Amino acid sequence: MAGARPLNRLIQRVILEPMAMELISGTIKANERVNIRVENDALVVKRNHEPTEDPTDLTPPDMESESSNV
Repeated sequence: MAGARPLNRLIQRVILEPMAMELISGTIKANERVNIRVENDALVVKRNHEPTEDPTDLTPPDMESESSNV
């Protein structure tokens, strides 16, 4: 059986680091929910939206309608 530390390192390497790179590149947005899927026996981070034209727009998808009402 694996302990908590090896599991923590696995989560960090397989999920959190790829998510951080996607966030930095603008593929996913701040506070956005993402899907973690298994593809070809590997975990893959998938966004829940189509790519935006402005990769610097960090407005969370659920707050876009609220910001237009202000």
